[in-house]
Parts: sequence; structure tokens; C-alpha cells
Amino acid sequence: MDSLLRKGYRFKGVATIVSEGKQFEELLDFYKKRGSTSVKKHIVLVRVERAAAPISPAYDTGQT
Repeated sequence: MDSLLRKGYRFKGVATIVSEGKQFEELLDFYKKRGSTSVKKHIVLVRVERAAAPISPAYDTGQT
């Protein structure tokens, strides 16, 4: 989210941190095939249950 422009999304869900094992290796391979070159020690997976635009007081008053 860009807090200055007040644009973005708010996600709610359950996160899992993956740091070893078969799933971790598969995820690393997934991102490497897409060009990622950063070394990763942990990958966070989020099962998104809900996504919504943030509510901002400035929008409620009609400001831009």
C-alpha cells in the first residue's frame, strides 16, 4: 500500500512461513524459473481470504 497516495489493498488471511523441506525447494524453483536472483531463507505463503481497498478518512470527506 502507498500510504501517501492512499492507494493499495488490504489482505486478510492465514500466513505460513516455509524455510526448509520439499515445499521450500519447490517454491525456490518456482521463483528462480521466473527470474528471481535473490537468495531466500524463508518464503511466506498467504492464503488470502479477503481483499479490500483501505478505508481512508480523506476519501470519506471527498478529498483527492
